[in-house]
Amino acid sequence: MPPRLARLLAVLAAVALVAGALVLRSALAGDDGGSDDTEGGGGSDAPVRLLCDADLGDAACEALGALDGVGSVEVATADEALAEMAEVTAPYDAWATLDPWPQILDVARDEDQLPPIADEGDPVPLASSALAVLSADPMLCGEEQLAGWQCVAGSAADGLARVGVPTLASASGPLVLGAAAAGLVESTDVGIDDIDGTDVGTLLDDLLDSADTGTLAEEATAIVTQPGRYDALVTIEGLAVDAAGTAGGRSRGLQVLPISAPASDPTATFGVVLAPLGPDGPGALDRLRGQVTGQTVTDGLAEAGWSGDAARTTGLPAPDLLYRLDEEFTR
Repeated sequence: MPPRLARLLAVLAAVALVAGALVLRSALAGDDGGSDDTEGGGGSDAPVRLLCDADLGDAACEALGALDGVGSVEVATADEALAEMAEVTAPYDAWATLDPWPQILDVARDEDQLPPIADEGDPVPLASSALAVLSADPMLCGEEQLAGWQCVAGSAADGLARVGVPTLASASGPLVLGAAAAGLVESTDVGIDDIDGTDVGTLLDDLLDSADTGTLAEEATAIVTQPGRYDALVTIEGLAVDAAGTAGGRSRGLQVLPISAPASDPTATFGVVLAPLGPDGPGALDRLRGQVTGQTVTDGLAEAGWSGDAARTTGLPAPDLLYRLDEEFTR
């Protein structure tokens, strides 16, 4: 055999031995040669990319961000979240927000001819709170100590009271608007034709115009510390009770009035959920499912008024109507 050919065969044999050793090491390590997904969003073991709604409060978002398996957490309002997720792919694996905002997101994406990213797997309920009116006027809605939407919106429309509602840029704002629409129509089976160009639409418009709007936390603070800003405030019950119990709330005589519901429907209760997003969402949700009901997360949510049982939202119109209300009244 010629010396040059012998040397070539020896080199090829050595290369084959090295390649075989590498394949064996990869098999023993369980490495298939793909990406290790350390940036998240690429597999079942990748760090979870979490989006947390600002209405949940800083304490809750911090507690959720500290869960095992969470690689990053971003806090955003619902408006910011919709803008950021107006892409073909999901930039997050899970969204802690108010139900049914994951479904509202898919309605918005459908409007832009984008595929849904929130329809895989059911959200995990974390907490809830009923809606209530925090009122400085005990006679705002009569002696029944129960606020009806006709009274609340009518008082704002007639200039009898400045009624605060959450900003429509937040997750809670469009949900409050939806609850008001259902209450005024007296059914959660409400369509845009029941609102656009009708007396109901006018009442909703007057309600939004009656006072400057802010976040849930900002408004609960304002009604206590700025007596001239609101006569009444539509908010979640947990925040209403906390505000009424402060020294400033007691001095103003703030009272918490439950909101009556349409006779055939349940009272509006907002649920906090953790929802999967995109193809890696269900796997990410499974990894976090056992942790999100822990005391740290529960306490963080309670700090922002979400102290009710873990439950889905009730007493609201369908997600597509909530989206259209948001669009109609924010133009």
